[in-house]
Amino acid sequence: MRKLPRDTMSARQRIEATLNGELPDRVPIFDLIHNIPLIEHVTGQKATPGNLFDLVCRTVGERLDITRGLAPPAEQCIVRHEDGFVYKQEWWTTWLVQRPFHDVSGLL
Repeated sequence: MRKLPRDTMSARQRIEATLNGELPDRVPIFDLIHNIPLIEHVTGQKATPGNLFDLVCRTVGERLDITRGLAPPAEQCIVRHEDGFVYKQEWWTTWLVQRPFHDVSGLL
């Protein structure tokens, strides 16, 4: 992580101090970064499916002390299940776009 003006510890020292019940120089910064405009702003590069995971890693390394579960985004696709449910997958999100019923009575 880039050093902030008053930092006296590295990100690792800050996390270890926190886990040991000691007082760190500041509160460790934890987050999940999946915001494409932020990633492009921090790295100065346009995000594409081919480079996004590398850009996420660079952004996390520069802006956070700690994160969890870094994973490349899913490929953009439409997934159709045999039961009639259809999902759209894009970046880190999957959402329902079609279902085999239109109201509660169709569900039963």
